[in-house]
Amino acid sequence: MEESASSSTTTTKLGASFAKQVLKGGSRKKNLQVSAATCQRPQTGRFLGFTDLVLLGVGGTVGAGVFLLTGIAAARDAGPSVVFSFALAAFVCVLSAFSYAEMASRLPSCGSAYAFAYSTIGELFAFLVGWCLTLEYGISAAAVARSWAAHVSEAAQLPKFLHNSSGLSILAFILVAALTLILCSGMREAKWIIDSASILYALVLSLVLIRGLFLTDPSNWTPFAPYGISGVIAGASTVFFAFVGFDQVAAVAEETHNPSQTVPKAILTSLLIVFIIYAASALVLTGMVRYDALDTPAPFIAAFKERGLLVFARLTAIATALGMQNTAMVALTAQPRIFFAMSRDGLLPELFSEVSGPGSAPRASSLLCGFGVALLALLVPLQTLTDLVSGGTILALLSTNVAVLYIRLQVSGHEGDSKILLTLFVSSCAVASWLSRVMPFKIAGIIVTLSIVSFPLFLLLRMPFTGEPNPPSFKSPGVPLVQACGIFFNLFLFFRLHTAALSMLAVWLVIGFSLYVAYGIRHSLGSAWERVNSDEIAQRQPNLMFDLRSSFDSLGEEAIASEWHHASEDIITTE
Repeated sequence: MEESASSSTTTTKLGASFAKQVLKGGSRKKNLQVSAATCQRPQTGRFLGFTDLVLLGVGGTVGAGVFLLTGIAAARDAGPSVVFSFALAAFVCVLSAFSYAEMASRLPSCGSAYAFAYSTIGELFAFLVGWCLTLEYGISAAAVARSWAAHVSEAAQLPKFLHNSSGLSILAFILVAALTLILCSGMREAKWIIDSASILYALVLSLVLIRGLFLTDPSNWTPFAPYGISGVIAGASTVFFAFVGFDQVAAVAEETHNPSQTVPKAILTSLLIVFIIYAASALVLTGMVRYDALDTPAPFIAAFKERGLLVFARLTAIATALGMQNTAMVALTAQPRIFFAMSRDGLLPELFSEVSGPGSAPRASSLLCGFGVALLALLVPLQTLTDLVSGGTILALLSTNVAVLYIRLQVSGHEGDSKILLTLFVSSCAVASWLSRVMPFKIAGIIVTLSIVSFPLFLLLRMPFTGEPNPPSFKSPGVPLVQACGIFFNLFLFFRLHTAALSMLAVWLVIGFSLYVAYGIRHSLGSAWERVNSDEIAQRQPNLMFDLRSSFDSLGEEAIASEWHHASEDIITTE
């Protein structure tokens, strides 16, 4: 009995020590001076300019959605007023785009939302954000590759063994493998492929839309809003994720010339161009065909075939394939760089942060990520995971809005108040968004939502967000209201996801937490960052070598991230 009691006590102490160290490690923040210094002297080369980033952002965002999603949203939700749905979705998306632009100006890191969260919210949440970005980039690239394979296989009447919608897809594997090999050559070479593909896509799309414009019948725009304002809002929810992809621009910040100025401009410019493309496509499509006849997999192709314009039907099919290819390539560009940033911080094995070749590309990370995505594309039908991918994207957007508010409060001297206030506001938005989903009456749901959010929002609006001595080159307008609206709308959309998707996302986060506990917390450099003097970094910055592991050694610091493990050994020894 005594041995059993002693064993139980030891287990309890080990559990308590483990929980304490996870909380301590998970709340660590990366020193902002370290982050800024790392970005200013990257391990990779700088080869991208403003035009490259805009083409990358547009190519990674538009994809085939302009040909596939527009018709569905018009037929099921908004009718011709789907153009207003795109405008509303773009407005909601630009709220987060402003936050991305400011954070990219402050911290132009290849880690994107992961890096932003690490310097503001904490290590554990940042790891989970990086893990969720795997959904947006890696998993979605595999899903897009399979969609591309299905489209090409059907259009070219290829043998069925090359693509089976419910089984193997050799075509999808070939696409991912080819794109990965191109990207392994480095951004100096790969940017020409991305730029050329995006320009070719834009030219073909322009030809399709110009020809379609001459086929429009104004009577098809009547009634313009057959489902009313509720239809416009429903359509905005449908098309919102067609705008997601601008954040991938931030993932190549360390390979960009003058990133603190170039990246924010490219993010906002690409989002504006994407909106113009979607709005023009919506007007042309609903003018060509009545909205109630657009609920087809390929409405543009069907409309051209109906009028006997087979050449333009083929051009549309080519543009669709090009759009999917561009989306997959940009996603495959971003994913290895997220893992590169996480590995550089010690949260993933060092192999992911190795660079090689004349362009200093993260080739190992690109090959490993590409191989994993290729296997998924070959073996697993992933189209059913769209909502899961959307959930991961929302968490990344949410964290970036929170990061801007945290930094603004920190530089204004209210860091202590910011933690409580931001936790209160985000929690109230989450509760209100969940209640708006389950409330049986719409009016009652609106009243409850406003009553829950209003007081934390009032407190947030009263906080000072001025007085920054060294502001970044781009600052988001409307702080904190823009970020507050971004947080609320992101959570609102999050709780509009299907229950199955939310359940799968919870499982995905549990897997990510397990990886953090098993590896990340043991190897993280975070404990060293808490002891490094910011002024010393600033003084040493011009001569600092940015392999962070050796950098901390040069500063006389040592990362000790497995403290809970050593504490556990001490407990056992004592027993």
